[in-house]
Amino acid sequence: MWATAPANFTRSDEGGYSYVFKQPTTPEEEALCKEAMEGCPVEQAYRNFQRHVNRLCFLIVASECSDREIDIERRVQVATLFPEKMPLYDVIYESLSVGFGSISVSVLENETAVRRGEAPEIDGTGVATPFNIRE
Repeated sequence: MWATAPANFTRSDEGGYSYVFKQPTTPEEEALCKEAMEGCPVEQAYRNFQRHVNRLCFLIVASECSDREIDIERRVQVATLFPEKMPLYDVIYESLSVGFGSISVSVLENETAVRRGEAPEIDGTGVATPFNIRE
């Protein structure tokens, strides 16, 4: 980063990172800063992660995917982004499924039904709240 936009970034050799020490003030400086950020491996990893999160959110909120399909997609994304963490993910996810099995299933089923407009939303207390109140 500091090599691409030295007027705006500096390098911490002790910490092993670059950082902004002066905000860009011209269109040229801004363009160089954007170029530097696009070439940064940390920034690229963050953007890749954000794309995966956005896709999963879209599947949950705006698609007709079943809960099972969403679970599969979530598992694929974890395996893609954090392959070394899969054993930990399996342990956590399995313990949640066993410990909260009936609760998580009912919440997932309710979320799917709410998305489709077939059921009232359950608030944090587990009490159904009306979603179509007519006056």
